Amino acid sequence: MLAIMNRTKHIFTTVFFLLTVFLPAEISFSSCKSNAIAKKLIDSNPAAYNSTAVPGKSLKNIEDTESINGKLPEHIYIATLTQTFAHGYEFCISGGRIMMKKKNSSTWSLFLKTGIPFSEKAQLPNTGWFLPPESITEIAADDDTLIAFDNFGRMYVCPLVKNHFDKKFEWSCTFGWPEKRQLVQNKLVENKRGWATGTRRSNIEWYTDRFGNQHHWGTMGVTTVYFLTKNGSEIRFTDSGLPADFSDTILGPDRGSFTAESISASGSTIFLIDKTGTMFTRLIDYDTMGCDPMFFKYTYVAEKQPYKGSDYRSNFTRWGLPNEDWHRQPQIPLMGKARLTKYICIFQNGKGNDARVLRVAGLSPEGHTGYYWKNLTDIKWQFEKAPLVLPEDSFLPESERGKIIRGSKNEYSYTGVVLKDNTTVSGIVCSIDDMTLTSEGSCTLKITKGTETKRIPLYLVEMWTYMTRYDPVFDNTPKSFFVTPHFDVKDITSTDKEFNTLLSDLFKGRNLELFSTTATAAGSYLTFNFEKDNTAYTVLLRSSGKPEQSFSGIQPDNADEDKENSIRLDTKKTYTAKDISFIDTVAEINRQKIAEVDRKIKKYKEDAAVTGISRWGYTIADTLAALTLLKKIDMPKIKTMTSFGGRLMSQNADNFQFLSEYKSFEYPYEIQLAENIITECADLKRKINETGKAGTDALFRNDYAAYFDLIRLPQEIKGTVLINRKPADAVIWRVDTVSTMPVLLAEYGSGSNRQYIIIEFSSFLSDIHSSLDQNEGAPDSVHPFTSDVVFHVLSADNSVFKKNWFDKYIVDNTGTFTWDGTGVQVTVKREESNDINFFISDKEHDDDD
Repeated sequence: MLAIMNRTKHIFTTVFFLLTVFLPAEISFSSCKSNAIAKKLIDSNPAAYNSTAVPGKSLKNIEDTESINGKLPEHIYIATLTQTFAHGYEFCISGGRIMMKKKNSSTWSLFLKTGIPFSEKAQLPNTGWFLPPESITEIAADDDTLIAFDNFGRMYVCPLVKNHFDKKFEWSCTFGWPEKRQLVQNKLVENKRGWATGTRRSNIEWYTDRFGNQHHWGTMGVTTVYFLTKNGSEIRFTDSGLPADFSDTILGPDRGSFTAESISASGSTIFLIDKTGTMFTRLIDYDTMGCDPMFFKYTYVAEKQPYKGSDYRSNFTRWGLPNEDWHRQPQIPLMGKARLTKYICIFQNGKGNDARVLRVAGLSPEGHTGYYWKNLTDIKWQFEKAPLVLPEDSFLPESERGKIIRGSKNEYSYTGVVLKDNTTVSGIVCSIDDMTLTSEGSCTLKITKGTETKRIPLYLVEMWTYMTRYDPVFDNTPKSFFVTPHFDVKDITSTDKEFNTLLSDLFKGRNLELFSTTATAAGSYLTFNFEKDNTAYTVLLRSSGKPEQSFSGIQPDNADEDKENSIRLDTKKTYTAKDISFIDTVAEINRQKIAEVDRKIKKYKEDAAVTGISRWGYTIADTLAALTLLKKIDMPKIKTMTSFGGRLMSQNADNFQFLSEYKSFEYPYEIQLAENIITECADLKRKINETGKAGTDALFRNDYAAYFDLIRLPQEIKGTVLINRKPADAVIWRVDTVSTMPVLLAEYGSGSNRQYIIIEFSSFLSDIHSSLDQNEGAPDSVHPFTSDVVFHVLSADNSVFKKNWFDKYIVDNTGTFTWDGTGVQVTVKREESNDINFFISDKEHDDDD
């Protein structure tokens, strides 16, 4: 039996996690409106993540379709995923190897004599040594950086010049910060439409913000990798200063309704084209979008800065926000035989934002192959002949030429309430119809009282985190934002006195006040947090627009469906000696899973401890900086780091802590399942050796949901709970989407009196065997299924449940769950007196009557 009672200190983390992921869509969240713990959990909802899963299939060989400049051509005119150029070099993939030549040379040779990434480091731990890959499938380059992906989607980086941190032409297999890890293409970018890399460094020298102020590149710059996903409207990215994952996203043109066919990038400028030939560009990276306030100063107020971008001091002036918008490029006029393809290219040719050249491969009016080109800000396009090899399926459909095609906007709708010190403010309804949930974006918060509605535009930028994540929000892990309101006085003024006071408390003094509030989205929930004179206000909302399936629940730890399926034994199959190898593989995979889970538990706990120390360490540093007036200093960026670093560090610490707590709760059950499968593999082999063939044990299943099926427990069990001997309607649901934990979800009450109870089976597998060993059929009145359980409750402060003090008998207490095939009875154990009934199903209750 697991030591459940030793793991319940922070059980509300798990409770809220289960609520946000698994409650039926029609159920209100009113039970947690006035619960302080629930509010905190919304801000830090934990779940699994994965960003390094190697795809079940290797990346496709695309040399034939992407080699549009020809095989080892005289010159590369259009950069593709197998042919690219940068810093005076040209690169091609040929036979899975990288070939290189200088721009004006005609001789190709294996890049660095091998054509594949290799390590010059010593073959020792923590030196950065890595095995060379089998082959290279995709490449991209910009400025001083070459990036390659091998046939398993693993990324390698090679500097083309020497800098402060890297040696010229020295491969590495890691990327990101603060922990360098290997970036691996996972399911989030599976079937991508393309990817590109853009480097903003000394060759560009400065960035110009939306207010026309130039900012020096600094001393490091940034290299960003952008992926256009399979839907053509979402861009996932990471950079050299972020964790190596695909958790960050950029909103595409026209609020994500533009569907691009392909992507190119250079100097942090993205270039997109759709099937109609419509093109957009935008300079955007993590720094320019405003997400890095520990190292850059930002402002939403238009102002003129004193320095030019060539002056290093301009790096320390305030960068104007929001990030520049998408710019629609002039259409390419097509006459005669002129046609365009999806192959596009952008590259740097000077200093500043506008020093970019655009190219689009296609045919001239006379039918010649080549490319249309122009400088970024030019109005007219020109055509240049070039010996390109353009596949027919790469041409944009002529039938779509000149059309305006848009899909659905990438926006989400929410409705909810306002809490004042964790108590619902009566008569107030809040809603958002246009939340983007991307790393930078905007939305309009509508606050309604009666017939009066106020609309407050909000700018959002994601808080930087050093947590490695998978798909925050949509996998129910949290994504936290800095929020800046933008409004007129009339927007926060009302003739209704109470409404006017609320609006004033929420927004007065916050107009364009940088990052004056914060927000967190997790699963279906979204919160905005405000403070006024030591009073805490929370806008608590739940998704009301796009279907709940948008928030898909946690991903398996390997995020790899093929591999996940391979660890399961077929309970209907008869295995023979020829299956021994497969059975051994299943057992070995589960042994590796146990080792990996143990490692992750240790890592989560270490991360939680380190981030806690970092949070307090940073607070101390912040205090010392204030006391010594260091906050008045601009160089180095002490003032910048101390302005928002405290909130960033605290949010990271909270997220890590809750993640650690949740995984410490879930992982022991994952280990139980893995050990169960390993034991079954050994029994299968033994029976095969004895009889020549065998099936799995009648009581064996691969996950907890299947065990609930084994005992034929219904998906929904209606009944009553007894509070002070008064029955009230209740229901218990199976939570099959969490197949790695043996839990049920109970609901009682309605409206503000609604509460949810997690029923956790503390020794589920052993109880299955002890209850069913004598009866291989479903449980019945003679052989019922009986199991020890633990209760975890989330209730509103003003609920009947609390008013009757019944919660004190059940919160974190143990009990017994009994299922006899027709009815369920749940009792609560009490040391000082007799056990008490908590839940009786309708069938059971009717029998008692």
